[in-house]
Amino acid sequence: RCSSWSSAFVDEAFAALDPVNRRKLAAHFASMLGRYGFRSALVTAHTADVVEAMPGRIEVVAGEHGSVVKS
Repeated sequence: RCSSWSSAFVDEAFAALDPVNRRKLAAHFASMLGRYGFRSALVTAHTADVVEAMPGRIEVVAGEHGSVVKS
């Protein structure tokens, strides 16, 4: 009750962009999170440039016997 929502959820928002604009927008998005009060974000991305632009991350990747969590 009466608590503010401070999480962002983004699913493949950068996928339709060309590599140059995808990198620029990913870097800008990461800086916007703190500026607009988001304390956490769940970003689904399948390209390394978007993943690498996020400041702190927990990656879930396909492993030989299922998904593996990397941090």
